[in-house]
Amino acid sequence: MSNASPNTDDPLVVAPDADLRALFNLPANAEIYFDTSGVTGLESEPNEPILALDPRFNNMTASSTHLRHALVQDRYFYTLPAELWSRVKEAVGSDRFDPGLVRLEESLGRMCGDHSSSPGFWRGQGLAFPNLRVLPLPTISAAEIPNLNQAAIDLALRNARQPLNNIARVTRAYLGWLLTNRTFLDEHDALLNHWQLDVARWGTTSLGQSIPPHEVADNETARSEWSTFNGAFEPFFHRWRLRGLAGPYLPIPLQPSMAGQVPLSTLQQLVRAGGIFSIPDTFPIPSRDELRNLLVNALRNADSTEHLAEWKQAISSDNTARHTLAPFERYWELQHYWRILHHRHAAAFRRRMSHLKKALAKFLTTSERRIHLDLIELRKRLGSDWLERSIGTTWEPFGQPST
Repeated sequence: MSNASPNTDDPLVVAPDADLRALFNLPANAEIYFDTSGVTGLESEPNEPILALDPRFNNMTASSTHLRHALVQDRYFYTLPAELWSRVKEAVGSDRFDPGLVRLEESLGRMCGDHSSSPGFWRGQGLAFPNLRVLPLPTISAAEIPNLNQAAIDLALRNARQPLNNIARVTRAYLGWLLTNRTFLDEHDALLNHWQLDVARWGTTSLGQSIPPHEVADNETARSEWSTFNGAFEPFFHRWRLRGLAGPYLPIPLQPSMAGQVPLSTLQQLVRAGGIFSIPDTFPIPSRDELRNLLVNALRNADSTEHLAEWKQAISSDNTARHTLAPFERYWELQHYWRILHHRHAAAFRRRMSHLKKALAKFLTTSERRIHLDLIELRKRLGSDWLERSIGTTWEPFGQPST
């Protein structure tokens, strides 16, 4: 990079993969354009945004500088949403954080956008995972749709999203229950520890998926090793009703399939974990109560589900206190961010714990007292040493280099 200042008219030369938002201290949602004025052959072309710099369109690969960082190179690295990180710095004090980690947090966190589709990286490549945060409701202006006022448009959008929001709410609550369940975590950690060399080699993203071995490995020996590795996780996925594992502590739950078609890649898991219900289009749809009874009876499979008893009670149709899902949904995001913050920045929070809780409360739109009580509940459910899980492992994703 040249020594030219961004505030002058002198050209600034940067690496092709430089983080321009960090370089110029731009907001995460800023659009960056090519200036085509004076460029031969492009004088008449309008300036266009550089989509490669937009997390919605780029290939989610960390810059070469960050790829060599000890916390990123050949590792999992989970990031913080830019809004949360900004609130934490403001509440605790920017000067309490390591400047190098600040640059890392801000650059890689921006690449993951609002974290509704990606929570971090593996080997510098962005992970796809849609369940960490709820997707924001899209906005459409009344100016774009004639003959409808804004209130009618907003209502239509809410109604259209309601079924998906219900599925997302239950999914996130189930994730919160899993990540506060010691039995699940013990089995999860034991599997990743036992297969740590294979996790380092292949990652976990493709586990549980019906991917032809030749698409994963380029020779017969490697294909056999992949099949063994993949097969070792199948009982775990079945037992906990999962479709896969995006990364350590990022399980992918099975969800209802309402499209009228079932992907062959998930057929076996659906049969084992719940069932397949088919209603031909030549049959009338049963009444609500009749359909509910049919489903309840069909889901009484022979498998032991004692380990799921607490969750099944929470979602039971006999449970009138259905608000019991809300705490688990809060636990899901809270435990994830709390792990990252304390693994990477523990020293910054000494004698600043109340400030940190206040920042989290604002980000999660709840009260500081609620955050305090939820952390007490996490400690009760997981034990006083819950933050020490995964420390020292080769697959640790929250920011502690392996020893």
